[in-house]
Amino acid sequence: MLIGLLVVVGVGFATWAESGSDDSEHRAAGEAAWEERSVQTENNGELIEGRIQLDPGEYTAQGMYVYGNAGLGIAVRSISGGPIDVYTIRDQDIQAYRNGNDVPFVSNLSKEGVDEETAIIQAANTGDYWVSFDNTPVYGTEPEGSIEAEVAVAAGGL
Repeated sequence: MLIGLLVVVGVGFATWAESGSDDSEHRAAGEAAWEERSVQTENNGELIEGRIQLDPGEYTAQGMYVYGNAGLGIAVRSISGGPIDVYTIRDQDIQAYRNGNDVPFVSNLSKEGVDEETAIIQAANTGDYWVSFDNTPVYGTEPEGSIEAEVAVAAGGL
């Protein structure tokens, strides 16, 4: 179902990466947050999808590389728990994000308080980005407990 939301993304390339700090307000859950994770790679790009589970104070970030004339696609469907925040962060700002500092999110590729099926598909400049699924009180929505959601992230031509 989420793949259908991202099919228009089509052409591009993405890579997986994860890292983060570990403090009480904002800690990375890393790859441990992912269940039923699958990676589909074709000649024209990569789609990463699965189910994530985040406790209050946790986030997981997906590293993506976007080539010229391309876009990012992000799909989220909440399964249980409260809303989740979705932030797209430029690579040069990821360390500040990991530290819980103010960062300029890519506004047209970020959304706070997602509690129903949502797709964000926008053009993006060439470069490294991070897409974070966030259940922390540091930015946006105050956590209401643990969350489980189906997510998909893709990079490609629009």
